Amino acid sequence: MKRLLFVSHAFPPSLLPESLLVLRTVRALEKRGWAITVLTAAFDGDYSDSSLIAHVPASVKVIRLPSWERFMSGRSFLPSALRRALLTCGLPEINMAWLPPVALAMRRILENGQFDVVHSWASPHASNIAGLVIKRSARLPWVVHLSDPWIDNPYSVLTGLRRLSVRMLERLVIRDADAIVFVTEQAATTVMKKYPAAWTSRAHVIPHGFDSEMSSGVLRKDPGVPNRRMRLVYVGSFYAGLRTPENLLRAIRAIADGAPDATNIELSLIGPSAPDYRSMVSDLKLDGIVSCGGPVSFDDSVRAMAAADVLIVLDAPAANGAAQSLFLPSKVVDYLMLKKPILGITPLEGPSADVIRAIGCPVVDPADVAGIAEAIRGLAAQWEARTLGLSEASSQVAEGYDIHRTTASLEHVLQNA
Repeated sequence: MKRLLFVSHAFPPSLLPESLLVLRTVRALEKRGWAITVLTAAFDGDYSDSSLIAHVPASVKVIRLPSWERFMSGRSFLPSALRRALLTCGLPEINMAWLPPVALAMRRILENGQFDVVHSWASPHASNIAGLVIKRSARLPWVVHLSDPWIDNPYSVLTGLRRLSVRMLERLVIRDADAIVFVTEQAATTVMKKYPAAWTSRAHVIPHGFDSEMSSGVLRKDPGVPNRRMRLVYVGSFYAGLRTPENLLRAIRAIADGAPDATNIELSLIGPSAPDYRSMVSDLKLDGIVSCGGPVSFDDSVRAMAAADVLIVLDAPAANGAAQSLFLPSKVVDYLMLKKPILGITPLEGPSADVIRAIGCPVVDPADVAGIAEAIRGLAAQWEARTLGLSEASSQVAEGYDIHRTTASLEHVLQNA
């Protein structure tokens, strides 16, 4: 039996996207005969879902180590001052406070379990630095997963000593890893072009995967009566100044202005920061059309998405004048599982746009309010005519993102390492 030490700061009951991605991968590898130990942080964050624990296979051993980052996560003066001071002095991210407990427990972990390979999964990038420490101490083969670029992330604000430390640590990770897994070709090319050509042979592209078995119980239930209006649903987080629903709301307002008595759409925003936009909804007089709900459990998020007529992907505009995006958010892959039409409000060039176009759905630049409105009108016309659907190729496209297929690729990388 193949024995894997899986290092990930994020794991259930955390409800973060990275936690769900790791859980799916662990489940798929366990089905392929791997004996897995997960090394993770003891979760004490705001967004958790205890029901996710039931999806962790019984054979998987989970080691939870407390992270000292809790001393920096408060909003009062002392935690805030400590956080600012450490970041100014070069700490790459506050999650790095997980590393001392990992280092203290490492000998015990390695003595109590014999492993064939280590796989660390970022973000946060502390997971990969923990993997680097284990690699150097135990001399085990090590596969790194870079869900998002680190120094090359166009949306990260890294300056001064933080930028220097991130650049140094990323180089150590790339140099020492036996294999590096990226989610998109664009990210792999951007990250690896800084490094010696010989290192690129260790880079692999494996996209995120969806696990339909985790949602089968929810999806088997009767979805109920058809919606009175075309229901647009977005489930996920927003980030002020980067990824926001503001232009989407303006587009909905423009549609309502064009047909004030016959608006046949409704929009549901669901996620931790969605309530922050209730005032904008009221200012735009969209209260009867747009709802803003807070975070929900994993099962409830699946129910909300399954009840949609159209699912919305909402990305930040391409950063720094870049021609294309580097990212394929896990939300795109989650949506593929549901076989629903998708409206992609995302940079016109990039992985998200490529996938959404491949299933025959519209893509609009996040800054194009008029274009967003026009795309929604077109979808609403199809909904009214009962012709709203996906292209014939959509099922084949979705199959490429099934967790069992993506994990088969990952298993090949692990075995080679």
